Amino acid sequence: MGLFLFSCKSHQKTINSSPYEYDCIDILDIKDPQILPIDEVFGDTLLNSRYSKRSLTIANAFGLVNEVRKYEALRKRAKKLGYPDSLKIELLTRENDFDDALDNGMIELISVGNRIDCAILNLEKVKTEVQKSNLKSQSSLTNAAVIVGGAASVFVAGILVAENNGIEPGRAIDWIGVAGGLAAVYLAARSTKVDKKVMVKPNRNVIEAIESGRASQGDFPTSTWYLLNQGYLIDSTDLTIRERILDTWHDSKSMLGSEKNMEYYPVLLQGEGIYTEEMLELRIDLLETVGVGIDAILRSIHEINSERR
Repeated sequence: MGLFLFSCKSHQKTINSSPYEYDCIDILDIKDPQILPIDEVFGDTLLNSRYSKRSLTIANAFGLVNEVRKYEALRKRAKKLGYPDSLKIELLTRENDFDDALDNGMIELISVGNRIDCAILNLEKVKTEVQKSNLKSQSSLTNAAVIVGGAASVFVAGILVAENNGIEPGRAIDWIGVAGGLAAVYLAARSTKVDKKVMVKPNRNVIEAIESGRASQGDFPTSTWYLLNQGYLIDSTDLTIRERILDTWHDSKSMLGSEKNMEYYPVLLQGEGIYTEEMLELRIDLLETVGVGIDAILRSIHEINSERR
């Protein structure tokens, strides 16, 4: 009984006495863009005759719609006048300003991706510590099972020797054999169920923002959050990248498509909590999916440049 109580108690503790906190570099929020109603942007014939909905969504996210309008009006005027040098220079200046603004937007998105990568790296480090702790406990229990089983065998052998010498062993041989075998089996079984826990306290909870559709200040820059919640960035549908991320989460059996993993979800949504190795791996997988969504936005930015040429 004492062995049982000791084993249960040892597996309920967390490997750290205070929450593990990781603080990644804050994202770059370049500016508060002038975002227009998207229906107004899509309905502008000066724009939609030349640019795709994807490109117009990108331009709107970074507050560049009016700049695109001015550029297109100037381009039409220059074409009508045969592209005089003065207008060529003005067109080139506007193109450079537009490119600089897009570059800043890309830097902003890259900073979001970098912070997600930082969070994943820190979680991987924590997971490694939990893995080491699990392996250490598993090894200790396995060794104990071998020792107990071996000790029982030695006692039984000793009793058999005594019996051969005419000493009455009674029923001790049966009790020792059974008890030793049960103890060894118990310890071996416990070694397979070791699941150490760790307290974790993320400084940002991107997972909760994606799930709820509400980003707290500092979770995402204004432009990035806008792009995550707009359609037409991946294909011709109005399904948003945030919705795609959620679909991936909830459809994948390795993520939230598993009933067991869904039981962990409330802790992941809360952010701070007690995590097992399996829960840490799940959080890493969810964050990696968000990172894929950010990469998709970055790839979409290149399209607007090709259409503008």
